[in-house]
Amino acid sequence: MLEQAVENYEFHQKQIKNCEEKIKEQLLKQVAIINQGDITCLDDGKKKKSKAKTKKNQFDFPVSPYLKAITGVDLCKIPGISDVTALEFIAEVGVDMSKWKSAKHFAAWLNLTPNTKITGGKIISSKLMRKRNKAGQYLRQAASCMSTNKTPIGDYHRRMRGKLGGRGATLNTAHKLARIIYTMLRNKTEYNVVMVNDNQEKYKEDKIMKLEKQIARLRQAS
Repeated sequence: MLEQAVENYEFHQKQIKNCEEKIKEQLLKQVAIINQGDITCLDDGKKKKSKAKTKKNQFDFPVSPYLKAITGVDLCKIPGISDVTALEFIAEVGVDMSKWKSAKHFAAWLNLTPNTKITGGKIISSKLMRKRNKAGQYLRQAASCMSTNKTPIGDYHRRMRGKLGGRGATLNTAHKLARIIYTMLRNKTEYNVVMVNDNQEKYKEDKIMKLEKQIARLRQAS
């Protein structure tokens, strides 16, 4: 039984290795297409392979250099976004953010915003729409692990958890991650802590504008 268990384990490891080789081939093709055959940008990633220790559920080769060459930015620098998460997310969404008018529309497409229903200026319900979006699920999974993260995004998650509970904090943090990714891919800018504060300020401004419109409608009705 032990011999069969070992053989079964080795078989699955071989299958995983074969899948990773296929993924690596596809990533290499995409980099070559984008850079017109030039793949010298991946040399640094090959040099770092011996230093980096492979973690559980991570690829056996450095994925971030390939993703950076494809997207133009390093999404793995965002707190909570691992190589696997970044690869799965880009595979679902792509890199062309012009398909969405704004970060707000992008987050809504990812199903990371409540479907708020308002009647007479009052919110009668605020629930997520019942639709599946794998890319949005990847961000929610990443956000659910931010409770112990010692970064501004981790602080934001803990602050939202105190106000909205665990599910609300995960949704709001995933929404913030979506806006950061949109900004990075749209403007081709690397991650900066300032993005967290800027997105928060923009959210506050939109919230104030929305409340002002509601107050104006209530005054007209009265």
